[in-house]
Amino acid sequence: MRPLRLVVGLCLSLALAAFGAAPAVADEVSGSLDGLQLRGDRIEALLTAGTLPQDASIDPGSLEVRVGGHVVDATVEPAGGGSVQRRVVLLVDISGSMEGTGIEAARTAAAAFLEAAPADVEVGLVAFNDTAEVLAEPTRDRDVVLAQVDSLQPSRETALYDAVPVALDVLGDTGDRTLVVLSDGGDTVSLGTKETAVAAVAASGVRADVVGFRTDESQDDVLADLAAAGRGRVTQAGDADALAAAFASAARTLNRQLRVSAPVPDGVGGDVEVVVTAAAGEDTVTASSTVALPDDPVLAGDGGQEAATPLLVPGTQTATIPAWLASPLPIAVAVGLFVLIISLLIASPLLESSGKRRTRQLELYSMRGRRVRARDALQSASPNAAAQPFLHAAESFVQWRGLATGWALKLDRADMSLRPHEWLVLRCAAVLVAVAVSAVVGAGWFWALLWGVLAWVATGLYVRIRGERRVAQFASQLPDALNLVASSISTGFSLPQALDAVARDTHDPMRVEMGRALAEARLGMDVEDALERTAYRMNNEDLRWAVLAIRVQRQVGGNLAETLRTTVATLRERSALRRQVKALSAEGKLSAYILIGLPIAVALWLWVSNREYIGLLFTDVLGWIMVSVALVGMVIGSWWMSKVVKVEV
Repeated sequence: MRPLRLVVGLCLSLALAAFGAAPAVADEVSGSLDGLQLRGDRIEALLTAGTLPQDASIDPGSLEVRVGGHVVDATVEPAGGGSVQRRVVLLVDISGSMEGTGIEAARTAAAAFLEAAPADVEVGLVAFNDTAEVLAEPTRDRDVVLAQVDSLQPSRETALYDAVPVALDVLGDTGDRTLVVLSDGGDTVSLGTKETAVAAVAASGVRADVVGFRTDESQDDVLADLAAAGRGRVTQAGDADALAAAFASAARTLNRQLRVSAPVPDGVGGDVEVVVTAAAGEDTVTASSTVALPDDPVLAGDGGQEAATPLLVPGTQTATIPAWLASPLPIAVAVGLFVLIISLLIASPLLESSGKRRTRQLELYSMRGRRVRARDALQSASPNAAAQPFLHAAESFVQWRGLATGWALKLDRADMSLRPHEWLVLRCAAVLVAVAVSAVVGAGWFWALLWGVLAWVATGLYVRIRGERRVAQFASQLPDALNLVASSISTGFSLPQALDAVARDTHDPMRVEMGRALAEARLGMDVEDALERTAYRMNNEDLRWAVLAIRVQRQVGGNLAETLRTTVATLRERSALRRQVKALSAEGKLSAYILIGLPIAVALWLWVSNREYIGLLFTDVLGWIMVSVALVGMVIGSWWMSKVVKVEV
């Protein structure tokens, strides 16, 4: 057995030695070809390998270029000072999550990047919180960018997805373009989505290197998707030193770029794949790109000077979002139709007149007193089931904000058979329909939001105006109603019987309100308290005085009919005085309306007839100042004229 063990051990030793002596397999590093352009009959590009180790660099002598499958003799030189324009935009997060050590580390890292970046690289700066702001256009003047870096101050929320397209616009469409993003990946207020931001990076053809700063709001998946779309990498940084190292790595990537110039083989045209391989230490860098070449590339330009033509990668434009889908039109139409349907489902049973509702409820009972099925009763007495989730959510919001009491009073005054949360749902539906209609006609987001605000205000004004008209009608009917009560009491009727006569013989709103007061009295409330509630609901001070007179008479005794007749005479005199004051102040009110409306009408007419003339008020700083002063003057003048023509009686 011992010789067998020796043989087995020897075989294992030889096998291990053989595996250990096997040559190491070189890793393949994915590179990128950027700034592709055609100069005469030669293709020029920048070879970038961003994932190489810190001490590795590309060996120019090992470079091999294939154009359309043909190996060509290419020239290689450092990218600095070459004919390909190089641009970098730093997209820096300055939201509240970066406050404290985060923003200090970002300033230090950005300054280190500016110092390490090649001199020919143009560097720009875009900072974002809840909005994106271009602080510096791409420039070779490092001091300009450094001054803006030092001024960074964190505040407010984060809108990363909206900031990415802004940075891409600053980079432009040609040359070698690099986007360096410093963010934790969080986003709280963007109008766009992660998908739209990633699609924009992929469609632009830029290289995106992402530095993920660790915060409580970090989202690594967002950063990884942005880097993958930009053929770059993600570097995580948990402190100031790691952040500075990440920015230094991005600068080294630019320093290691090589400018490659390769001839186009004869007969090669159309969609052509360009493949570049090179050695970098023990690694192999491979980069490829498919470009659209003309069928017959020739020298162009004046005086023999070759002109460079940017090469477009086929399919780049197809990665962009279609214009009709990128616009808010389809979403707005869908939302508007959905809200309109829900509104009709909610409003159809709620806007039914009270008389029809009572009749339908009585029809739930048969002639023999036998009730119909409960399911039918529920279906005919409650809103459609599809509207229930919206109503429950609105009811919770109304209760949370404490709006129920005030809105219920306004709806009562307007004689609208809606509860506060139902009214909230209808108002929101009106706003969304207005926004959808504005989007359909192509008015733009500003006008869509403006029409949404106007829809909200208009619905509120509708209830207010309807309530004020009803209150005014009630006030005009009150003297005749009190006179009828006094006459009924004189003939021997009690106060409840006299109020019942008013409820039967008068018109709305007096008939409805007196009937409601009688119903409350029959349920156990004192007649005086029921009338007091009516006075509060209709905001009528005269009825309060009449109720006070009734209370005093019932406590101390006396002739109630005579007291009410005296009250009626006083009310009619006050009403005559109000009408006289209204007639005397009508001229002043008309003058105020004309003086307020005339500037607005003239401005609208000029906007329609001569927009270039009045447009200076909204495109020039001096014009904005003039408009602001005019608006302030109109507000002050309106307030002063309202005080002059308003007379309290």
